[in-house]
Amino acid sequence: MVCMLRDNAEAVLKVPTMTDRVHTLGLEPLNLDGPAFKDFVVKHLQRWTLIAKTIDFHLSASKE
Repeated sequence: MVCMLRDNAEAVLKVPTMTDRVHTLGLEPLNLDGPAFKDFVVKHLQRWTLIAKTIDFHLSASKE
């Protein structure tokens, strides 16, 4: 099931109109396998955690 989902997602991202749409949304399509995706997430989490700490950024819960 996971392989089928990954294969279909890969196929969709090969369609030029889909890739163009993803770029229009300000995103960069990446074709990553499981380990590469994990590395990507860990790297970016570390980066943004450092930035958030540097600027003393905190999320506050909405009281709506």
